[in-house]
Amino acid sequence: MQRPDGMQTSGRCSVTDPDGDKLHFGWSSDCRLLKKGNLLGELTLYNGNRSLVVHGGTCSPAPVDTGWVSCEVWDDRGGYAYAGHVFIVVRQ
Repeated sequence: MQRPDGMQTSGRCSVTDPDGDKLHFGWSSDCRLLKKGNLLGELTLYNGNRSLVVHGGTCSPAPVDTGWVSCEVWDDRGGYAYAGHVFIVVRQ
């Protein structure tokens, strides 16, 4: 669900594969950040894109809160990387 005021931000997972393999991306967040393109509101989105747009979620009743988003990347030959968490201030 898009916030009525349209506030959103984007993130990018910048990685390369030393063998040049195709990379797959998975994005996770808590319910304070909704991922664009995730119509069911699931906390993890496997969309194959290195970029992600998020906007404020529905579970934070506070006017200001902090949500997080993380990225994981893998190839078809067993390579895997986890980028860790990025924290984003959410103003409802």
